[in-house]
Amino acid sequence: IIKKSQTVAMARANLMARFEFSEKQAQAILDLRLQKLTSLETQKILDELEEIRITIAYLEDLLANEYKILGVIKEETLEISEKYGTDRATEINPEEVIQVNIEDLIVEEDMIVVISNRGFVKRIAASEYREQSRGGKGAKTSDLKEDDFIKHVFLASTHSYILFVTSAGKAYWIKVFEIPEGSRTSRGKHLRTIFEFEQDEDITAMVPLVEFDEVTSLFMATKQGVVKRVATYAFRNARTRGIIAINLDEGDRLVTATLVNGDEDVFLTTRNGKGLRFPEEKVRRMGRDSRGVRGIRLAGDDELIGVCPVREDETMLLVSEKGYGKRTSFDEFSPHGRGTAGQKAYTSNARTGVLAAALAVNEDDSCIGITANGKALRFAVGQVSRMGRAAFGVRILHMSGDDSVIGIARQPFEEEEEETKVADEALNAEADAVTEVTNDENNDDGLEIY
Repeated sequence: IIKKSQTVAMARANLMARFEFSEKQAQAILDLRLQKLTSLETQKILDELEEIRITIAYLEDLLANEYKILGVIKEETLEISEKYGTDRATEINPEEVIQVNIEDLIVEEDMIVVISNRGFVKRIAASEYREQSRGGKGAKTSDLKEDDFIKHVFLASTHSYILFVTSAGKAYWIKVFEIPEGSRTSRGKHLRTIFEFEQDEDITAMVPLVEFDEVTSLFMATKQGVVKRVATYAFRNARTRGIIAINLDEGDRLVTATLVNGDEDVFLTTRNGKGLRFPEEKVRRMGRDSRGVRGIRLAGDDELIGVCPVREDETMLLVSEKGYGKRTSFDEFSPHGRGTAGQKAYTSNARTGVLAAALAVNEDDSCIGITANGKALRFAVGQVSRMGRAAFGVRILHMSGDDSVIGIARQPFEEEEEETKVADEALNAEADAVTEVTNDENNDDGLEIY
């Protein structure tokens, strides 16, 4: 057939027609040399076919026997090991594995820690609040239910500890970054999901702390004027289960706590405007489970609202429940004996209301005022006038309706972009007008200073 065909194409077509080959099969025959068409080459093909059949039988038997499969795997693995079994170029040493502390992954920044009366806690970046002129109406810091309000507010770094002291006189601590972060309008997470509180136990004071040591002390004060000083090192094991911080008299409660370094004066302030300055060393260090000693003698229904250390570069900021306030130098108060009644620090009336907060501040600080209805206002301390002990002060926070101030948080000075400052000219005008009037004891016209 091939010899009789005039062209390769005709030969391929004739083979396909005669033997029903496919085009590839016909082409494969044409590609063979003439010698491969002899009977010798035919025998070679038959031998190859027999080898293939033997291989198929072996593989089928192998697939049907699990032990034979494992044997083949072992043989092949040993062959690979002999061929590529060079020593490892690197070494894994578990003793040199670096332990990563999750705190190292947390960006250090200022946070506002907020706790509501019903026990919800959250942290908010301090940058969320823009600085406003005094007299502004502020920005909402929590979206709380009608029967809830913000009870505590504090500023601290994400890497700091927050030491909590409760109404039961127990202390707990947590890292700031471990507190759930929320938005300005979120409610937060309940403290009972974080700490193992007793049934009637509530947070009454919280203090930011960099570390626990024997130098720094926690200075605590109760509503009834009892004070106590304990080294912070004593609270190193408090964590979430809590340990005793102070033993309280029946009906008393902890109202505030602050850190002191051992050689400072402390200043106690009452709701009715009394203030007492005395050396911190007059309160000796005590064990965690002791009661404490009398810090200030209270008259009538008066109660203690604040305690702060006296430092040269700071003044005292006093803010009333109706949003009026002033700054007063600590130098206006001479040291008195611990347990005495103190001196007049603030004169209140129906318009100003009684004192709501007292804290030490720097000239360049900012502060955030928190109201019972969940609003917040960040203002510059430098905008608050310095006044004498008997003055009422100026309007710092504008209260709407039955709203009232329940806390002030201090924010240390930081450089800020100019656009972060908000001016409210109408409220400034009102506040400036209030500032210009004077107390009838110091002014012949009989006008008042608020």
